[in-house]
Amino acid sequence: MSIVDVSGIWTGMIIYGNDYRKNSGKKLYFDLELFQNEHEITGKSIDTTGYGVNPLPATIKGTIADDRIRFIKQYPNRHFTDSKGTEHLVYSKKGFKIEYTGTYNDLDNSFHGNWIINGQFKLLGLFTLKFKNTGSWTMTKKHNTKRL
Repeated sequence: MSIVDVSGIWTGMIIYGNDYRKNSGKKLYFDLELFQNEHEITGKSIDTTGYGVNPLPATIKGTIADDRIRFIKQYPNRHFTDSKGTEHLVYSKKGFKIEYTGTYNDLDNSFHGNWIINGQFKLLGLFTLKFKNTGSWTMTKKHNTKRL
């Protein structure tokens, strides 16, 4: 199998997994611009609508091998929603690294897969808390689109 050409504009969606409790199943939509150099991919992602939209673009860095894609998505700021539903943006800290893995479906020119965040943060500056959040994702290549 040859390497899938991922260069171009994609539109996608993530679905929050069970780790998000009452927000499990909610969706976030994004546009993604990818550049490919053999097996290496880079790019940027912009959230468009849905639950948990970050107003700043995220960077993308990863690899493509045959029909399998793997990349890290990272926002320049940390963003989260607290237990009361209030969204917070912390510009002094980078976002947690989100690892995406997926497989290409040539029938509909799309990728489908899972994502995971393995993160940790300090509570009250004293205690280190570790967490893992997961979900699924999909993206489809757009045709005849302008750059992001």
